Amino acid sequence: MNIISQISLFGENENEELGDLKPLQIVLDALPDEKLVRALYRIRGKGRND
Repeated sequence: MNIISQISLFGENENEELGDLKPLQIVLDALPDEKLVRALYRIRGKGRND
């Protein structure tokens, strides 16, 4: 049986001083979401479709 260790996105000691939400904010800032946001604006237009 082989054991595959998982690489941690954030080391336990590496970002202790950042708090709970800062690592999540770092990940969200790094995601390429520009195409998605543009498509949503194009679909949505100038507001809600009630």
